[in-house]
Amino acid sequence: MLLNSSYLNSQTINFTIDTAVDENTVSITETIGNGTDTYTLNVEHPGNEELDELTSGDFIFYLSTGGTVALQPYTISITKNNNPVTFTLNGVDYDTLEAGSISITNQDDAEISANKLYAIGSGALTFTNTTNATGISAFKIVPNSNGELNDFGFHNIQVEISNVLNVDNNTLSTKGIMIYPNPTEGLITIENSSNTPLKEVQIIGLNGRLLKSYDFSSENKELNLDYLSSGIYILKINTSKSSISKKILIK
Repeated sequence: MLLNSSYLNSQTINFTIDTAVDENTVSITETIGNGTDTYTLNVEHPGNEELDELTSGDFIFYLSTGGTVALQPYTISITKNNNPVTFTLNGVDYDTLEAGSISITNQDDAEISANKLYAIGSGALTFTNTTNATGISAFKIVPNSNGELNDFGFHNIQVEISNVLNVDNNTLSTKGIMIYPNPTEGLITIENSSNTPLKEVQIIGLNGRLLKSYDFSSENKELNLDYLSSGIYILKINTSKSSISKKILIK
C-alpha cells in the first residue's frame, strides 16, 4: 500500500564532502543549506578519519587508522535542522589507493551493496538491493575481513529526503485526537475525545510502504513501536469515512 502523495515531497541532496569539517574526534560532518533548511551529514568511525584533497577543492574522507579498528564500518546518518531524518540513498562515489573489497548495509544490516572487489581507480559503488536503501535512518560502509576500508576514500553521497508534516514536541492534536509523546522512544498513546469512531491505525514508512496495521476499537490505544529503527514514520488513523496522518519521530 502506498501513502497518498499529498503527504510527501522530497529534496535531493548531494554531499560532496568538499566543505566537510573534521571534528577531530570520531566524526566528520558536512552541512548544506537548502532554502530555510539545514542538512548535516554525519560520518562516524572509532578510528582516525581524515579529509584529503584529491584536486583543488575536491575532497574525500578516508580512514588512516590500521589494526583491528579498521575492520569496523563507517556509520553515516543525516539530520535536518538538527533532527534525525530518514532518507533514500541513491549513490556513493569512491576513490581507491589500492584494490579492495567493501559492502554497504542499512542501519538494520540489510544489504544495499554486496561485497565487491573494486580495482584501483574511481567511480560509483554498485548497489545490488535498492529496496534496502529506501526509507533508512543510516547506512554503513563495511570492510571485508582484511580491513580494506583503508584503501578507499568516499565523497558525493547522494540522498533523497522526504518532507512530511512537521513533528511537534510533546502532543499532537487534531479534531479531538491526541497522539503523544512525540518524539518517542517507542510507546505512543492515541486518545480519541471526538465523536468519530476510529477504525484502524497504520504505521507507514517514508517510502510510502505500509509497515503494520492495528485495529482501533476503543477510545484510547497504546502502541509499542520499539520494533522500529530510529527515524521518522507516518502514523495514519482511519475512520469509516476519512483519515488523518501525522509524522512521528522514533528516537
